[in-house]
Amino acid sequence: MKEPAEYHNKSFTTKQFDKLELLTKIVLKRGDGKVDPGSIYLQQDEAEAVVNQVFQIFLSNSNDPDYVPEQGIRAFLNGLASPEDMGEVPLVSLSARAKSNFPMLNSTIRQYFRSKFLSEPQLRLPEVERPSHLLNKDFLTLLYLSNATIQKTPKLYLLYSTLSNGAALERVVYALRGYNAPTLILIRHTEKRRNGQQESFIFGGFNKKEWVDNASYSGDADNYIFSLSPVFRNYFTSKGNGENSFAYLNSQRNGNPKGLGFGGQNFANFRLWIDEDLENRSYTRGQDGTFEEGELIDP
Repeated sequence: MKEPAEYHNKSFTTKQFDKLELLTKIVLKRGDGKVDPGSIYLQQDEAEAVVNQVFQIFLSNSNDPDYVPEQGIRAFLNGLASPEDMGEVPLVSLSARAKSNFPMLNSTIRQYFRSKFLSEPQLRLPEVERPSHLLNKDFLTLLYLSNATIQKTPKLYLLYSTLSNGAALERVVYALRGYNAPTLILIRHTEKRRNGQQESFIFGGFNKKEWVDNASYSGDADNYIFSLSPVFRNYFTSKGNGENSFAYLNSQRNGNPKGLGFGGQNFANFRLWIDEDLENRSYTRGQDGTFEEGELIDP
């Protein structure tokens, strides 16, 4: 495919745009190749239109062509919001935040362009083997844009659900023990907020290695934790403080805490903890030494 002459303009080339910025120009029809990306500002509805197009990469062949991924768009943009945003948001700022939160975003958009213009295979989300009460297409898309392992996975298998298997740590451990493949842990927490309204939060963690039930830490630096809804944010080890408390599992009474966790130090103060008393003593924290600082549940 021959590049247009404007790509080679001496004062500016469209190659200065990253893939999200280029997609924004196409969706919003913002000028020609001479438009400096630093001069583009987005209103809320424009940002929503661009993010919607990102989701349509995967939804364009769905059985419901009129479906709008409202949950996904909201979580995507909530995760990029900054106190400095006042009305319009600079595209370069939004793009930089998006690349930080979604490591696979630019490569996904690049492959989308190649499928559109070079007839390469279209991108597809992994098949979900059994319906999940937490993982819809919106949320799976957000995880896909963050995780190279999920991008390479043709099918996701539901190993455990409280609705199907009951709320018991022993059943969680039974589902995980011996499963030699990466796993996603998804949790929904509902609480009454200060305004008196009930609000639900979905968050979790990713373990690339097999879970080891031996009352010690396992996993590696590819592990991470995330909030999924209503705000999508990833907390990677690369932005942590160098600790290696990646993942913990213990189902025995041996003096160490009985439960499943991510982060923490010396088997305490876990960043995400699922206790043997799942519904009453589990908790999250906003910081530890392994993962980037940030809340899994907005205070």
